[in-house]
Amino acid sequence: MSGWCRRGILGVAAAAAVTVACGDGGSSGGGTGATGGTGGTAGTGGACALTLCSGACVDTQTDATNCGTCGTACPQDTTCQAGACKPAPGSFGEACTKNDDCTSQLCLPGGHCSKQCASASDCPPAPEWTCAPLPSYPDMCQCTSSGAEQCDGRDNDCDGVVDNGATCPQTGYTCQSGACACDPANLCGATCVDKQKDVNNCGGCATQCAAPTSACIGGTCSCPGGGIVCVGTCVPNDATNCGACGKSCATGEVCDGEGCVSQWADWRMPNPVAAGLPNPASYDTTTPGVVLDKVTGLMWQRAVDAGSYNWAEAKTYCANLALAGHSDWRLPTEIELLSLVDYTKHDPAIDATAFPGTPPMHFWSSVPAAGQPTGAWYLGFSLGDADHGDLTAGLRVRCVR
Repeated sequence: MSGWCRRGILGVAAAAAVTVACGDGGSSGGGTGATGGTGGTAGTGGACALTLCSGACVDTQTDATNCGTCGTACPQDTTCQAGACKPAPGSFGEACTKNDDCTSQLCLPGGHCSKQCASASDCPPAPEWTCAPLPSYPDMCQCTSSGAEQCDGRDNDCDGVVDNGATCPQTGYTCQSGACACDPANLCGATCVDKQKDVNNCGGCATQCAAPTSACIGGTCSCPGGGIVCVGTCVPNDATNCGACGKSCATGEVCDGEGCVSQWADWRMPNPVAAGLPNPASYDTTTPGVVLDKVTGLMWQRAVDAGSYNWAEAKTYCANLALAGHSDWRLPTEIELLSLVDYTKHDPAIDATAFPGTPPMHFWSSVPAAGQPTGAWYLGFSLGDADHGDLTAGLRVRCVR
């Protein structure tokens, strides 16, 4: 056998999808070489965890023709991000503040990317959209917003997608084909419930939450306020029980909710070079792919991924990142992100020489929002503003170690 595949999967012509790790030469099927014969996989030049789709080793987390599962192709103007088809940054309908934010170089006054059109049929099939010119611009798809997105079969917020993000006021209901209806997954008998929040049907019908985990958060019975259970009692997830009972943070460390990290107050916070203040920002970019902050000692991912991720996906992305010979990457804390901000710049508010191509958008931190179990902190690199948002929001990611 000229190559190898982890788990000894050989000759799988009948299988539509098999998770493998392929090495040089490919896995053996009915032959050898680049394809490994019938049912084999293409050699990758090194170990990698992939999925076998119709005889080819692919990454279903990023492959636009096999996104999430084999054969699931992403529509035009979307990319495969963390196994799901999502709009590509700068594509039609994506948020923008200037023309350069859009691949079409057409940013509508309402803050969404547009595209050229020959007739209304080239634009979304919603009454808000028309094909018309703007002063000094060609005919383009234009939209008149009617407010926040509602479940009515229309594109109220002009993001290019009908009912995108629309919510329903009724418990357990979701927007389906322009009308609110009970999600079949939320039916318990004849009653529609919210299995993400209902303490009597938490994650499943008749699953009741009891003390001390008396709150239903994200379909799991949890401590109210986001603590952890230690000896039958909810306690704060803090420096004395950081992510686990009895796990204490050492001197100079703080708890970020999952583990102990270096205490930011022990750092010297970098200042813009032009400000003439102590600790001027200084970066080492000699190692390909990474930036070493010579003031804080942190190593950063230099080029950011083009995708947008929710909070859980962002943490997983960093945990799985292998870059510059390191595999201990993580999502940064809020104060670590703040250390990159250069308040003498904007759009983006960062050293563009050390971090080229940084979009002026929001980036996730690893810090949960206190008192808000469904929120976490992020930082905007347009002006360097810090805020918190819902864990399901799709934001950008830059990893650190």
